[in-house]
Amino acid sequence: SALGIAFVLFFIVFTGQSPSVIRSGIMLLTAFSGNFLRKPSDAMNSLGLSAAIYILINPFAAGNVSFLLSLTATAAVIVTAEFTKHISFKNMFPLIRSVISFITGTLAASVTVTLFTLPVSCFFFGSASLLSGISSLLCTLPAETTMVSGALGAVLFGTGKLSGFPFYICEICAKAIIKIINALSSLD
Repeated sequence: SALGIAFVLFFIVFTGQSPSVIRSGIMLLTAFSGNFLRKPSDAMNSLGLSAAIYILINPFAAGNVSFLLSLTATAAVIVTAEFTKHISFKNMFPLIRSVISFITGTLAASVTVTLFTLPVSCFFFGSASLLSGISSLLCTLPAETTMVSGALGAVLFGTGKLSGFPFYICEICAKAIIKIINALSSLD
């Protein structure tokens, strides 16, 4: 926990202290501090505490679109996680159960985040993109594959042709994300 706290503080300073980074940093600091006190942290309470602390530090954050979108999207993810953890697929093979759980969680999170951020988007921008949920669904798997294969390639870097394969997968997935975004951005 002490190492986690140090890393979070370093990360907040290193990334420029944007509202979403500070909000998530305070949430993580709350969770790590709970470990010291032997108290489990509650995600929604951590979110509320982080919002309150950030608004006390910067009262103008209450009108910051970045902060409000981050706050509402995080609340949506927390609500989705609470809802989907009660869904079980007990009578399936573990691999199939994992795939279906991933798809169900991704679909639920995408829809919930879109619905939660809709009022904020409409207020600040006068409109909201209903395609954001679809783009999130289509880009989640390639984005996760890009991150994992890129990290694997970095770990294997310098080991010869073995390190090239993860980077090749990373490139394919990144190009897929660009194609998805270009296709969806041409829609009204």
